[in-house]
Amino acid sequence: MTLWRLLPYALVLVGEVWAAGQADAMHHVNVVAPDPDIVSVPSPQPPPRHELPTHRQHRHATDALWELLLRDNESAQFRRAALESLERGLTHEQRRAMDADLTLAHAVVSQDRTVDLRGLSPGRAMLVQYHWADSRALAADKLHQALRLLEPGCEPLQAPSCDARAFWWALYLSTDALSKHGAYSDLLQAQRLAFDLAHKVGDITMVALSAGDLSDTLSNHGELKLAQAWLELARHFGQGSAWLQKQICGYETQALWNAGQLHPSSTALQCVLRASREAKDVSLEYWATLRWVFVLQAHGQAAQALRVAEQVRPMQADMKPIMQARMLHAESLALLKLGRYAQAEQNMARMSEVFPLADGLPPWQAMLHERADVLAAIGRWRHAMAALQQEREVASQVAANARAATLRQLKVRFDAERGRAQLQQAQREHAAQQSRLEQGRRSQQLVLGIAVVLGVMLVLGLVLLVLMRRSAAGLRAREAQLRRASERDTLTGLSNRRHFYTQMQQQGPAAAGAVYMVDIDQFKCINDRLGHACGDTVIATVAQRLQQCVREGDLVARWGGEEFVLWVRELTQADAAAFGERLLLAVCQQPVQVAQGELPVGVSVGFVAQGWCSAQPDWERALNWADLALYVAKHRGRGRAVGVQRVEASNLEQLDALCQEFEAACQRGVVQLRELLPEAPAPSAPHRRLAVAYPPQ
Repeated sequence: MTLWRLLPYALVLVGEVWAAGQADAMHHVNVVAPDPDIVSVPSPQPPPRHELPTHRQHRHATDALWELLLRDNESAQFRRAALESLERGLTHEQRRAMDADLTLAHAVVSQDRTVDLRGLSPGRAMLVQYHWADSRALAADKLHQALRLLEPGCEPLQAPSCDARAFWWALYLSTDALSKHGAYSDLLQAQRLAFDLAHKVGDITMVALSAGDLSDTLSNHGELKLAQAWLELARHFGQGSAWLQKQICGYETQALWNAGQLHPSSTALQCVLRASREAKDVSLEYWATLRWVFVLQAHGQAAQALRVAEQVRPMQADMKPIMQARMLHAESLALLKLGRYAQAEQNMARMSEVFPLADGLPPWQAMLHERADVLAAIGRWRHAMAALQQEREVASQVAANARAATLRQLKVRFDAERGRAQLQQAQREHAAQQSRLEQGRRSQQLVLGIAVVLGVMLVLGLVLLVLMRRSAAGLRAREAQLRRASERDTLTGLSNRRHFYTQMQQQGPAAAGAVYMVDIDQFKCINDRLGHACGDTVIATVAQRLQQCVREGDLVARWGGEEFVLWVRELTQADAAAFGERLLLAVCQQPVQVAQGELPVGVSVGFVAQGWCSAQPDWERALNWADLALYVAKHRGRGRAVGVQRVEASNLEQLDALCQEFEAACQRGVVQLRELLPEAPAPSAPHRRLAVAYPPQ
């Protein structure tokens, strides 16, 4: 009877031996044993504590910030509120010290795809896009790009350009993927580099987390002594921080679990459960409860394990797929021990849906091994053999992945050595070629030197030519600008006296047209009593109104002070008189708007039209006679126009003599004048009119 009961265990043992033999056979057939110097990775030793940072400034704020980043299972609303509360409690010095980390935390926590990432470095921006990724493949690609962007700046770690915090965060995130795929050597290297970065930054939180991760990895792979040393280091630097102590309790719980020494009443396990509930950290509470369920069912308390698992059921939907799968696995083991096989199979089916096999081979290998042990213990041998066979298949895939990683390392080393050999060969060939072609090179250098000199001379000549042309163009533009400035009055924009003379000389001595002299009445009184600014406004307004009266081709110039001169081409005597009346009305009909109010302005006009003298005088003599007519207009009371209608002179000498005795000639009737008075202006709108007391005439 005893031998019959031992038969199933013997069958299981035979199956395990056969499966192990098949795996070993496949390994020996398909893979060549790698060089142990390349494949083996020495386990990292913890450094002495006196070489690590000891300052604790900003520690509480840093703990809270990294805790917020790590609690990625919480709702976005909770994380945003926690970040706002954290910022409100920061001093100015703390905010400045943590500015880069706060910017990254804002972008990650908000999950707002419209956030402007231009203020972040390319590596940090890629970390944000990793958290924004909609698929695992895209997230893996973004994380790979972030590492590729951040790593060059940290070679060596002491480089000023090293963004150590962001690089640490990228490495911290990458360890999860490395752990899932069983890349133990790569995982250890990444975690040790993260620890060195934390050491460089001097952030105790990062040092404690990195030491705890190394302890966890070493413990998972059986190096319990080294794991304990790293755990002690993490425990030392986690003192004074409740959150870090909570994390370290988790690492200690995992170490006890790996050593097979975890019990339902273990201090570390109860520490994690108590701390996670007090801090309302649902992700850590779920993880600790998962360990508790495993321990309860392993110690024969399957019913209690199911009751504990039921307590965290509402949290399950918010957990990562692997955490959900592990809880379903723990429940299925408890169900198997209670004889509820159908429910256990349903849990296994849900595990495959929540966490497919391809997403994590090492976790599936461990879960299948545990399932096979429980099935064998309760006497379900056929199912135990099936689970064991499936575990062996997964183990083969894990081994294949490890071999592939080893081959990649070998390929990298081989490519590097081949590249060095090729470089040395190329250097030898280059040296030999240099020796053979030394004479030819000298000749080429001589020809090249001559060509360079000629080319430089040609370029300099072209540059000099371009500069000369630009200088000439600039001089011409400057000359034109100066000429325009010299021909224009700066206040009114009209031609000045010089430009008027130039234009009239181009017309010729016998230019056909009428000449008008215009003078603003009582301008000195306006200037003295209302100020020069008011006087400038009056001059500019009168100039604008005169300009509006002429045609294109006529000339209007400021003669000086308050005097203007107009030359209007091809006007008869009758047209000249009408134009004189038009000037009076255009200027005097509307008051001038100045800063003090409305100012009535009057002008006096003297003019001479073509046909006024049979001696055919030139335009300069006509200008002099127009000035005499202006004098008569001002003498007779201002605000009027006086024109020279006819002068009886047979030659220019006689005309000049009459000009000298102008008043006597007017009395004798030799000079005939025509006086024009403006019509009374229409009443204007009731604006404020200035009452300027002009002196008596």
